[in-house]
Amino acid sequence: MGNEVEINMKPISTRYGRMYIIGSDSILSRSLRLYGEWAQDELNILSEFVPVEGCVVDVGAYIGTHALAFSRWVGANGSVCSVEPRKEIFDFLQRNITINEAKNVKTFNLGLSDRKGKQNLESIDFNQESNFGGFSLRDTISPSSAKGVYEIDISTLDQLGIDDVDFIKIDAEGMEVEVLNGAKKILSHSQPVVFAECNSIEAGVRLLDFCRASSYHAFGLLSSAYNTDNYNKNLENIFGGAKEFGLLMLSEGKMRDKKTVNLQL
Repeated sequence: MGNEVEINMKPISTRYGRMYIIGSDSILSRSLRLYGEWAQDELNILSEFVPVEGCVVDVGAYIGTHALAFSRWVGANGSVCSVEPRKEIFDFLQRNITINEAKNVKTFNLGLSDRKGKQNLESIDFNQESNFGGFSLRDTISPSSAKGVYEIDISTLDQLGIDDVDFIKIDAEGMEVEVLNGAKKILSHSQPVVFAECNSIEAGVRLLDFCRASSYHAFGLLSSAYNTDNYNKNLENIFGGAKEFGLLMLSEGKMRDKKTVNLQL
């Protein structure tokens, strides 16, 4: 019942289109409701690396905030592949893609890792307020407490049938390296720019080790959760000085490309 109520809420106006949000989502949906956007400071920088008519892979798409931005940037002749494993969240993603007629976005309801397989997930209770975007596929399920368990497919990025990729965004809550290990053919062939969310020191170390072994160069990207020039012109800052951190990863080829935006560590 709770899920039906959330999904049937009226969509709100945001910077990148109309969006259905999760009323009990304490972070991302709350930001969309107050500011009409999420992670815009981050998106402003990422936009420099997404080419018109390019191909973007959005891993951990959640309800589609980045996917809708990518859709606009690549244009009608570009493509966006958005991957979201949790079926309840995927419903929101699909609705947001549909309501905005983002025909250049293809959605995948599965998890990504370094090998194919299956995994059990526990159904989300939208009646309980939480940061639903922070759930990880690493979270274990206790058989004694789990309710509404369902099975999802796990694949690799290399096995999705995507050939030429220009940009990959990964928000996989600690599984970023597993996703990259499952994309070695794409990384070798296309040398896409990669942006990986980094929410812990351990995750950062693992990503840096991957870069050293893969001839990728890593640059830290620290962005503010609150944007003073937000879409709704809302002056109330609920995030204070909170920052989002990620690693922007460029291949040797991209580093030699004079068109690449100059960066400093």
